[in-house]
Amino acid sequence: MIVLDHFSRRFSIKEPSKTLRLSDHALAIGIGIAALYWLIETLLDALLFHEGTVLQRVLPPDFNEVWMRILIVSLILALSGTVQSNAKRRRAEKKMHESNAFFSGVLQIANDGIIMVGASQHILLFNKGAEEIFGYHDSEVIGRHLNLLLPERFVDGHPQHVSSFGTEDESSRYMANRRDDLFGRRKNGEEFPAEVSISKLVQDGETLFSAVIRDVTERKRHEDAIKNLNQSLEHRVKERTAELTASNAELEAFCYSVSHDLRSPLRGITGFSQALLADSASQLDQQGKEYLDRISKAGVRMGELIDELLTLSRVTRGEMHVEQVDLSAIAQSIAAELTRGDPEREVKWSITEGLAARGDTLLLQDVLQNLLGNAWKFTSKKAVASIEFGKTRHQDKSAYFIRDDGAGFDMDYTDKLFGPFQRLHGIREFPGNGIGLATVQRIIHRHGGEVWAEGAVGKGATFYFCI
Repeated sequence: MIVLDHFSRRFSIKEPSKTLRLSDHALAIGIGIAALYWLIETLLDALLFHEGTVLQRVLPPDFNEVWMRILIVSLILALSGTVQSNAKRRRAEKKMHESNAFFSGVLQIANDGIIMVGASQHILLFNKGAEEIFGYHDSEVIGRHLNLLLPERFVDGHPQHVSSFGTEDESSRYMANRRDDLFGRRKNGEEFPAEVSISKLVQDGETLFSAVIRDVTERKRHEDAIKNLNQSLEHRVKERTAELTASNAELEAFCYSVSHDLRSPLRGITGFSQALLADSASQLDQQGKEYLDRISKAGVRMGELIDELLTLSRVTRGEMHVEQVDLSAIAQSIAAELTRGDPEREVKWSITEGLAARGDTLLLQDVLQNLLGNAWKFTSKKAVASIEFGKTRHQDKSAYFIRDDGAGFDMDYTDKLFGPFQRLHGIREFPGNGIGLATVQRIIHRHGGEVWAEGAVGKGATFYFCI
């Protein structure tokens, strides 16, 4: 495990601190024993045999005795040094073994495949992750050439890549940044897309290469599925866009026909019925006059409906100019205009100051014009009416509302409120063409918002919108 030895030396695992062993200080103890031996020998000679002074016995004139003492001290020091050296070597071997075991465990439990090769590209290490990815047991590949794991089309060019990487200064390389067609070959011959990160190190003059390999088959499958889905969606969007373009063209043609082709005969019907009523009234009985009057009024109403249809078409087709809109100021202007139009009415207005939103000014003005106009209309039968414009919260979003205490409506018919020409009240009771709320809904939807209403018969109504 030459590579593991390298990692062990580079990233040694430190043991927990323990009580100091005697073997750690064997040499120091030996020196102490040697000195103690020399001192005891000197004292015994001086005290027991009375041969000279203590100082003379420390440095005896007898060289044979000196050499004997030196020999004994040397043996003590050599023995103690050997004991300490052996202890250090055993601890170093233990640490190396623990380091090898640790890094071997890390390599084996890694989900990615880890392969290490020498300069000759023969496999030195093949972890469990690699076994699962390639389908080989490590005993089947250790010592064999790396070409075993490469698709045939990569075998010829691989040595050039290895040589290039071996001579460059970079020590690691993420291959997915260099090539998009990286593949490995399993034992059964199946190819799979892979991400590969390689690194190199030089140890004892030998260059070693390691590769971390990840099988990205599932990810590629999901990416391809998403890509196909996006392409399908783009195709469908193009189809829908073409359909919408054609539909808009048809709507443009219809609007042109309504505004030009239908108005001319409508003016003829209305004009001739009025002329006939004026010029030949004496020749008609009362019933005939009523018929002509009804024809004339129906023509006028049809003209009004055409105008309303064109208005509804305009709000869905025109280009929007989004900006900050002062809703309060618009509401106050509309309220003042309605009051001037019928000064005899007594209406209590409550308009919250400072309400603003981002949107198209003209379109939002149409929204408030229709909603406040409806509130004014449906409170017309009250002696003293109340109309309020304010702001609230709805599902963590700002919602604006117009509330009145007028005729109200039955909540069972809420789904009809915003349909074109849908009316919940008789035209004689409250005049109108039933197009205003449909216009409001389309404008709010164009702003990406929603509009809804609450009410009760005889207890007023509240219209909300979010943008």
